[in-house]
Amino acid sequence: MIITDSFLLKPSVITSFVLGLLLSHLGYQFTLKQENKEISHELNTIKLLYQTAFVRELELNIEILKDVRKFYQSSNQVTREEFQQFTVETIEKIPAIKALEWIPRVPLTEIDLYIKKARDDGLTDFNITQNDPRGNMIVVERNKAFYYPVFYVEPLQGNEKALGYDLSSSPARKKTIIASMNSGETLATSPIQLVQDQQKAAAYLFMEPIYRGDRTLRQARLENFQGFALGVFRIQPLFLSSLNSTGLYNSEVLVHMEDISEAASPVSLFKTYNKEPDREAIRYRQTITTKRLGRTWRMTLHPSPQFIRQFQSNRAQIVFISGMAFTLLVISFLYLLIGREREVRLLVEHRTRQLQLEQRRSQAILDTTLNAIITINASGLIQSCNPAGQKLFGYQETELLNNNIKMLMPPPYAQQHDEYLNNYLTTNVGHIIGSGREVMGLKKDGSTFPMFLSVDKASLEDTVIFVGVIVDLSQQKENEKILVGAKEKAEMHSRAKSEFLSMMSHELRTPLTVILGYLPLLTDRNKLPLPGIITEIANEMKDSGEHLLVLINDILDISKIEAGKLEIKRQWQNSHNLVEECLQTLEKSAQHKNLKLINQVPDLRIFSDPTRLKQIFINLLSNAIKFTDQGAITVRGEQSEKNIIFEVEDTGCGIDNNVLPLLFDKFYQVDSSSTREVRGTGLGLAISKRLIELHGGSISVASQLGVGTTFTFSINNILEANHELNSTG
Repeated sequence: MIITDSFLLKPSVITSFVLGLLLSHLGYQFTLKQENKEISHELNTIKLLYQTAFVRELELNIEILKDVRKFYQSSNQVTREEFQQFTVETIEKIPAIKALEWIPRVPLTEIDLYIKKARDDGLTDFNITQNDPRGNMIVVERNKAFYYPVFYVEPLQGNEKALGYDLSSSPARKKTIIASMNSGETLATSPIQLVQDQQKAAAYLFMEPIYRGDRTLRQARLENFQGFALGVFRIQPLFLSSLNSTGLYNSEVLVHMEDISEAASPVSLFKTYNKEPDREAIRYRQTITTKRLGRTWRMTLHPSPQFIRQFQSNRAQIVFISGMAFTLLVISFLYLLIGREREVRLLVEHRTRQLQLEQRRSQAILDTTLNAIITINASGLIQSCNPAGQKLFGYQETELLNNNIKMLMPPPYAQQHDEYLNNYLTTNVGHIIGSGREVMGLKKDGSTFPMFLSVDKASLEDTVIFVGVIVDLSQQKENEKILVGAKEKAEMHSRAKSEFLSMMSHELRTPLTVILGYLPLLTDRNKLPLPGIITEIANEMKDSGEHLLVLINDILDISKIEAGKLEIKRQWQNSHNLVEECLQTLEKSAQHKNLKLINQVPDLRIFSDPTRLKQIFINLLSNAIKFTDQGAITVRGEQSEKNIIFEVEDTGCGIDNNVLPLLFDKFYQVDSSSTREVRGTGLGLAISKRLIELHGGSISVASQLGVGTTFTFSINNILEANHELNSTG
């Protein structure tokens, strides 16, 4: 049997091979995982047994100290010889014990007494000692209330350096002494390097407190405390002894014991191995913690390579090979099932590809055209809609299919459609089919839009369909509307500019005419008028000059704003006082028309350019005075979260709502024919609006004819001081 490359590339063959490979691999991994579980389970069992043995060994060694305590409590005084006789046999039996010691609490006043007792026992060089900063043994300084010297030690040989050593001279040991004495519990010091031991193995001091009398209450314990029965225990022999005594020790399990009582600085106590475990051993690592005697020990177990090999076999390889062999059998069976009709299949595939290519080409044209294309059947039901049509009407294709085309038509087109379609199918005469016209479309959201619809008929075998091409005219109509509006606005601005130029010509000529007309009367000394008339002439010339200055300043301000060079210089000020100054400036103008100026602005701190803010108020108040014949003009103010909001309200003639949007345009003046007698440039509100915007605020207007007008504007009150904002033109 010859297996060709084409056969191997068949999906069924590839699928069978991949599936077989996957299942074989899964079987391989599952078998390995089971072996790993066995290793982990066995190691976990050993870990728990080791911990139990270690704890039991600790308790047995602690019992030795408790026996020493009972021995002391049962005797009025234990001599050095009695201590030796009591402890020597125990020390010989237990290799983990480096020494057993009696540590009395020696008051400062009894130091000499204890030294004498020891020397009377034959220890002629005995003294109570401590380590100096260099680690040398020196006699203790007598500056403490109590001392805790090693008074008895067995065996004495090898431990001579410890005899007389004051344990409380070590801060770490003193901490354990105090804790054990206060609690009455057996405690261990932190791991130490013994002064009497030249080896590097870690050891602990186990302290059993001894009391005379009551020890239930803390105060009683402090008063009745005598000293400690102390055991010096080497941790590695203790641990190994615990395992050997129970027959649990397995040299193929690597053990690392640490003291992690101080989490920030764990201490390695011993390892049963020299070479660090490899990566595979670390993968099976197990840890367990034991808390006893005020310390926390962590035991870490690693399996050795020999331990791991006990649980490993070739089962995983056998499973994988068996799976792959079965896979090859399945592939061979598939080869026998595949027929010899390759040429027919290739021909069918070729024709199918051609049809699919043609279909994709047609579909691509429909999908990419910008115009909506919709097809319906003879019943008016939608058969297809390209993406452009879906986007135009707001529907998904699934929402359109097999629904009547009327859903895309507003009245009256929707009501007339079915009748029109039936008439066409009966008479073969139609107004749209074969041509096109402008109609209205209905979107999913209920909105309508203008569109140009062209429809034609197509026949597919015995089925008739109608194809509609839709062009959205919304943008075209909108553009036409914008062009008309732009034209009207341009014409309006042109008229406003012409009126402004005419008005400016008049406004500039009038004060200049007044000034120039009076100058000849004042320059000829022989023709000087009477003093009273000179005063009137001077006042008229002053008013004309001031008006001329206002005109020029407005023109300069609007020029600066449009050039982006107007700067706003903010500072803190009182809003009530600022408004009051503006009202006082315009008080005479208001009194001339018997108008009241009312300041209802509270004392608010406002962060603004005072000169420009006054300019805004004076522009608004001046306009209000101009167009108000009776009543009052009121200024209000209030604080919002970020802004100060002001209102300028008058009881004037009001403004037509149709012209409100134009009020802030440059050169615009309300009904120039009726206000010709009121001097102005048409720039005041435009300047005020831009100044307010440069302050980070906005302005709006509301008005009612015959009632009055209210201008409302805001000033941003949280910008940084002395921050300069430039106009953007």
